[in-house]
Amino acid sequence: MQKAKELDEEILKIDRAIDRLVYDLYGLTEEEIQVVEKSVWGDKFEEMYSKLPLKESALKLSGYKKND
Repeated sequence: MQKAKELDEEILKIDRAIDRLVYDLYGLTEEEIQVVEKSVWGDKFEEMYSKLPLKESALKLSGYKKND
């Protein structure tokens, strides 16, 4: 049961990172992101928005490496 909970948490972390990267691809401002997040999450907005990583963290999670 613990393993399933850990996997669910990891999946949520990855899903939120993907959300952040998609928002960035579309060029959404933080205010626009909040509008989308509120419409998607409703009463869970505060909880789920707090789990939305910054772009840099999302890129690290994806394994992206910038070429210098």
